[in-house]
Amino acid sequence: VELNKIMLSPRPSLGYKLLFKTGLLQLIFPELHAMYGVDYMNGRGHKDNSYHTLQVLDNVAEVSDDLWLRWVAIMHDIAKPLTKRYDRVRGWTFDGHEDKGSRMVPKVFRRMKLPLNEHMKYVQKLVKLHQRPIALVNEEVSDSAIRRIIVDAENDLEDLLTFCRADITSKNDK
Repeated sequence: VELNKIMLSPRPSLGYKLLFKTGLLQLIFPELHAMYGVDYMNGRGHKDNSYHTLQVLDNVAEVSDDLWLRWVAIMHDIAKPLTKRYDRVRGWTFDGHEDKGSRMVPKVFRRMKLPLNEHMKYVQKLVKLHQRPIALVNEEVSDSAIRRIIVDAENDLEDLLTFCRADITSKNDK
């Protein structure tokens, strides 16, 4: 209940930053706590995934009061610490974080006593799909790729696109 109150506030990141500073975040939401910090390899770092996630959450909060879309924002990169790898050519990678993250949603919802109903399935679906629209702008797009995202998103396509706009943050995230 208290996390949902934080989520529904005008700037939810403030509540999460307080939880981090007090040490409570590690106890309440260890998956988000694990995202803090930046690793370096051969002089190459990646953006702080927790800072990025909180910025995305605030971006969603600016355009939507939907509690469950806000949960998508806080959970969309939840598996990045588990999928983080360093590749000499590509640098830091998080391959498959969207799939692994969607599979983590039920466990997190269960532990936080969030509903294990259509709201959880909505969050799970959008976490899994959150990379797909972005990939469509980076390459030549086929009609079938567009049809697949429309079919997979079903009635939540507009929410997915709203989320994807919110997921665009500065490359200089601290």
